[in-house]
Amino acid sequence: MIPAESIEITPRVDTRRFWTGVTVLVVALLAAILFVALQGSHASVRARRLQPAPGSTVSVRPPLRVLFTRPVDKGSVENAVAISPETAFDLSWNENELRILPRAPFQAETEYTVTIGPGISDTSGNVLEGQLQWQFRTRQPQIAFIRPDASGASELWLTRVDGTESRRVSAPGQLVHDYDPAPDGSAIVYAVQEAENTVNLWRAPLDREGLNRLTEEPGTLYSAPRYGPSGDLLAVEVRKEVVIGDQGSQLGPPRLELRRPTDDSPAGTIFGEGPEIGHTPRWSYDGTRVAFFASNANAVGLYNFTSELRFFPAESAYLGGQAWSPDGRALTYTVIRLSDESAQQVVVVRDLQLGTESTFAEPTGDQSDPAWSPDGSAIAYAYRNPLGGSNDGSIWLMRPDGTGKVLLVAEPDVIYSQPLWSPDGAWMLFGRVDLASETPTQSIWAIRSDGTELHQVAGDAFQAIWVP
Repeated sequence: MIPAESIEITPRVDTRRFWTGVTVLVVALLAAILFVALQGSHASVRARRLQPAPGSTVSVRPPLRVLFTRPVDKGSVENAVAISPETAFDLSWNENELRILPRAPFQAETEYTVTIGPGISDTSGNVLEGQLQWQFRTRQPQIAFIRPDASGASELWLTRVDGTESRRVSAPGQLVHDYDPAPDGSAIVYAVQEAENTVNLWRAPLDREGLNRLTEEPGTLYSAPRYGPSGDLLAVEVRKEVVIGDQGSQLGPPRLELRRPTDDSPAGTIFGEGPEIGHTPRWSYDGTRVAFFASNANAVGLYNFTSELRFFPAESAYLGGQAWSPDGRALTYTVIRLSDESAQQVVVVRDLQLGTESTFAEPTGDQSDPAWSPDGSAIAYAYRNPLGGSNDGSIWLMRPDGTGKVLLVAEPDVIYSQPLWSPDGAWMLFGRVDLASETPTQSIWAIRSDGTELHQVAGDAFQAIWVP
């Protein structure tokens, strides 16, 4: 018989604490689920990224973008966006990113506030609490221009509208042909001649030192780069050296291509398959179309990112003269009108919806270089008396229908060219050649659009462009 004290008895397991813990956990999970469900309609409007960054100083054409943290009802957002000071704009979407597209550049040196909400809903129908609101400030646009150095090389420079703080952008001695600034003013892409039949593209960031070479192709001419409004595409003229039998090599006709400005990767062809000749691309303000001249067809062409091209007759169209109206309804450019006695250069306004063409020629003399104001209310152009008369030149403003002509600036024995409105419409930039000078050279001048504060921006300079 085994003594009782020698028998080992396994104690009874007490499971009450275990099941109590399980119960508490389940209750906690249910409470969390209920809390989330109840809070779904009380979530706040939040953004993963705001552009421009709150408190930053930006160009008068900054990209305005909002990346929401959760899927939102786009209709509810589109009814809850406001910009102060009051600014007209359009909206577009890239998945969950809202893009705000002002219809005109902002005013320089002005603080803006963007507000989105209240009243926004997510895709489940829950109304989100609160609103997004942030501020940024615009800077004064700068002016880029080309200036020859002591050896005659045409270098790219940058300055302020008062002519101060000038600095060279291109590398010393580079022979710059043409260029275009990014729409947000962050960089300039420019074309450099490096050999007889070789012109390559370079990119100069304006917020830091350093240059990026985009192309490196002998026997190829890249020219007339033009940024699209979103800054992610370039329209470029391209001519390649070809061998023609025993005649040796020569440059083929220009074609228009789309390329990416960060790495110069190709993004498609606009015009120029086979014997077609396309040049001088100009983007519409909304970035949906590119206007260009088709020389072999004597026409202005319109590319809209499809295979369907539109053409308007423009016999003897002046190369590089076309400019878009801000609303995208019309183009203005100059053409040569021939008569039995003379040839006269006149401004044309082409309504792209109606297909009509209007001219507003002077009784005598030539109009040139029409430029549309940012708000669409006026067109500026240069005027010169006919050959054989005086050399008096002037710059005029008129309404798009040709009425209300106003003289902005005029001088005897002076040639004016390329009037360009500042992005905010406050200033007019133009080229000026004093024929009475012993060594006439072009200089860059500026005047306020109300006719005040006329002054020289840069001497011995040409081909000026505003940098937002």
